[in-house]
Amino acid sequence: AVRKAPPYRIPLAYLSPRERLQRQRALSVVSETRRGKGSLTKLSRAERISPRTVRRATGTFRKRGWRWVPTKTDRIQRWLRTYEAGRRVEVLIDDSRTAPLLSKYAHAVAEYLVTRDSEVFRP
Repeated sequence: AVRKAPPYRIPLAYLSPRERLQRQRALSVVSETRRGKGSLTKLSRAERISPRTVRRATGTFRKRGWRWVPTKTDRIQRWLRTYEAGRRVEVLIDDSRTAPLLSKYAHAVAEYLVTRDSEVFRP
């Protein structure tokens, strides 16, 4: 029998709507745990998803002692909103290291639209 790939390895286009929602919730939990906002159990309960489902959907948690600790990066596909040619667009990214770059840029553009100060784009 052919085994099905783990959910975090399956490209976003091949997931059912239910699996996409699970992935979105699981990525939210991963993001919050990486920021130190709480434990896997506490945050997954807040998202109304089981810790086991989060681990299965993302594959980013490793056991360290008695605790589940998130890895620093992952290669899970996700949609992010950013600006391109003056328009807000959604971009499919394959890596968690790209997400903060796009997020910082989108935040800078949003701040520029309010203040009209081009200094927000300086590193």
